[in-house]
Amino acid sequence: MKFNLIFTFCFITSMIWLFNLMGIPFINALSNPPRHLNREWSLPPVKQGDWSETLRSFDVEEGEEAKSVAVLMYHRILADEDIETWHYDENGQLYDTIVHRQAFEEQIDYLAEQGYVTLNLKEFEQFINGALDVPEKSVLITFDDGFKDNYTVAYPILKRHDFFATIFLITGKVVSEDALYLSEEDIIAGADVFEYQSHTDRLHERTEADIPYLLTHDHREVESDVLISVNKLGGRKRAFAYPYGEYDQANLTVLNNVGVDLAFTVEYKKADQEVNRLEIPRIGVYPDDTIEEFILKLK
Repeated sequence: MKFNLIFTFCFITSMIWLFNLMGIPFINALSNPPRHLNREWSLPPVKQGDWSETLRSFDVEEGEEAKSVAVLMYHRILADEDIETWHYDENGQLYDTIVHRQAFEEQIDYLAEQGYVTLNLKEFEQFINGALDVPEKSVLITFDDGFKDNYTVAYPILKRHDFFATIFLITGKVVSEDALYLSEEDIIAGADVFEYQSHTDRLHERTEADIPYLLTHDHREVESDVLISVNKLGGRKRAFAYPYGEYDQANLTVLNNVGVDLAFTVEYKKADQEVNRLEIPRIGVYPDDTIEEFILKLK
C-alpha cells in the first residue's frame, strides 16, 4: 500500500513537471482534449456574392467555345527539400500522388501564359449542363484529400495568377495545428483561391482485402458519413470525389439522396456535356510528367 502511494505521488509529480516543461498547465492537460484528436468543426455557409457562387460572363464568340474541359487532379505538391524516403514506393519511385513544386509551378505558369481560365465548380456545372459557354482554354483544377501542402505550397502559386481550384477534403482529418493535413486555419486562409467539397468524413480507407470502404459499408453508413462531411463543410455539396475513384450504383443513389450535384471519378479523359454528372472524369497529373506531357493532357 505504501509503495503504491509513493509510486502515485512520484508519477503525478513527474507529469506536472513534464507538462510545465512543455508550457502546458497541468490542469489544462487534464481538462482539454488532445489537439491532435479530431473534434467537431464546421465552415460557415457560403455567402451570397462569394467568388465560388459567381458566374462570369466569358463573352465567347460562336465557334470558340469549349467542347470539353480538362479536369486536372492533384493530391500533394512538395518541394524537393521536403521529400523524404517514405515518399517513395518499394521500387524507389515517387508515389504518383506527389508532384514536385517546381513542376507544378511550371504547369501553372504555362496555363497562365497561354491564357487559360480556371473555372469554379458552379461555372463547370453550368458548362456540362449546356447552360454556359466557356472559353476553349478552360480547366478545372482539383486536389484530393486536403494535404497541408495544398495551402503552404500550391496556394501561393495559384494566387499569383488569380487562379481558382477545388479541394476535396477528408473532413475527418481536419484538425488544428496538424502537420500533414489542412487545419481549420489553413482552410479559412485559403478560401480566396480554394473552394472546399467532400471526399468523405471517415470512409477514405481500404479493408485488409484492399477494397475501398465505400464498396464495403452499408449504404446507410455511407449516407451518414457524407452528410456529416457536408455538415462540416457548412452545407457545401456541389461536388464530391470518390475515394480511390471507386464507387458502385449504391453510392450513386446515396449522392442523389444527399443532393450532391457533381461527383468526380479518376477515369482518364476530358469532361464534355454528354458526361453523367455523378461520373465526371478527371486527368491525373503525376510526378514523372514532363511539361510536354502536361500540355498533351489539356488537348
